Formats: sequence, C-alpha cells, structure tokens
Amino acid sequence: MAGDPFWCDYTYNPTEAGKLLQDDAFIAQATLDEIKTLLTYCVRGERFCDGHWDAVLQSGRIAAILRRLAVLKAS
Repeated sequence: MAGDPFWCDYTYNPTEAGKLLQDDAFIAQATLDEIKTLLTYCVRGERFCDGHWDAVLQSGRIAAILRRLAVLKAS
C-alpha cells in the first residue's frame, strides 16, 4: 500500500514533489527513492485536499509511477 512506511519519504518537500509529479520525463527516469517521494506527495495530499488522490489517479500519474516501478523491478 502506498501509505505503508516503506513507501514514505519523511523528508519530502511538497512543493517540489508536486512539480516533479507533473514531469513525465522525470517519472520515467525516477529512482526508487524518488518514487517514494512522489507517492508520499500523492498520499499526503489527500489529507489536505479532498479528491487529491482521485485527481492523480485520473491524470495518469499513478499509472506512470507504476510503469516506472515495473522497469525498476525488472532491472
């Protein structure tokens, strides 16, 4: 689950993470630690803005993150 401690980046910068989440090229090359930052932003965003999680799902950002994770797993 994305909210599990393994996936959390306790030092993330929400403003920076939000910008990075909009960058398809960044997501396509993200490291596991960077993926954790993006997922932390997605999960924590729902605490401050109802519908945030749905918005990132609908935007295709979660799918892009999952595709990157599949690549990282395969390598």
